[in-house]
Amino acid sequence: MIYRSGALLSSAGRWARLTPAEARRRAFGPAYVDAVEAIRRDLPEDAWYLLVPPKDFEATGWAVWLRHDLAPRRPILIESKDGRGFRTDRDAAPRWVRWAILPGDGGVPVLLTRDEALARLRASGG
Repeated sequence: MIYRSGALLSSAGRWARLTPAEARRRAFGPAYVDAVEAIRRDLPEDAWYLLVPPKDFEATGWAVWLRHDLAPRRPILIESKDGRGFRTDRDAAPRWVRWAILPGDGGVPVLLTRDEALARLRASGG
């Protein structure tokens, strides 16, 4: 137990020396961090966006961390109902929302226009 506690404290010490940017890169991976930074540049701070998480988002925390990383931008979470897919008709997502974020390869977020996102969801059977 003492060895395990020492190992945990040692690991915590290594993380404490990292800058916030380095810690994010190590925790989430460079592709995720680079994608978030690109979205932050492209998406205005006062924007609303549709957030369409992956199927396992509750287990991974994907939507929570992404919403945190993109604050103060305001998300509208679009969830699957009972595993039956997403409502992707034009009336399901507010027309006044211009942007949407979907998971890309490896869970890396992708910024699309609302119409591009709805088309992608329809094509994937979501």
